[in-house]
Amino acid sequence: MNKKINLFLIITIFSFWVLMPVLSLAQGGNLQDPPPAPITTVQQILDLIDKVLTWFARIFWIFAIGAVFYSAFLFLTASGNPERVKKAKNQLLYAVIAMAIGILAWGAPKLIENVLGGGSTPNTPNNPPPLEDGPIIGDSLWDPGVSG
Repeated sequence: MNKKINLFLIITIFSFWVLMPVLSLAQGGNLQDPPPAPITTVQQILDLIDKVLTWFARIFWIFAIGAVFYSAFLFLTASGNPERVKKAKNQLLYAVIAMAIGILAWGAPKLIENVLGGGSTPNTPNNPPPLEDGPIIGDSLWDPGVSG
């Protein structure tokens, strides 16, 4: 009798597991108009990549700061034990190296872009703003004070 109840429960659970997706499709709705695609341009792809990398950077910095706190904890709990102090120093060294790599990863592309002249550059004497279309002052064709 106990085996029959167990078999009945197993079959019931399995049938619900199989039939639940079918029941969820019975909800109806407008299936003729699919939702618009979330990404339609190259700029949206670049924005998505930028967002993912920004989140990755935030998580990286959280772990890097956590590694510094962990090394501080190791220093505090070393109690003068040379092995544990050495382990704490190595942990701090690795955390500092990771932070330096993180800073370089953030700054290197901007530095390379500025050195190679990509992106926008500020208006400097060597790079004046573009001239507007229109008459140039002092030009004899446009200056009514000059007769030609």
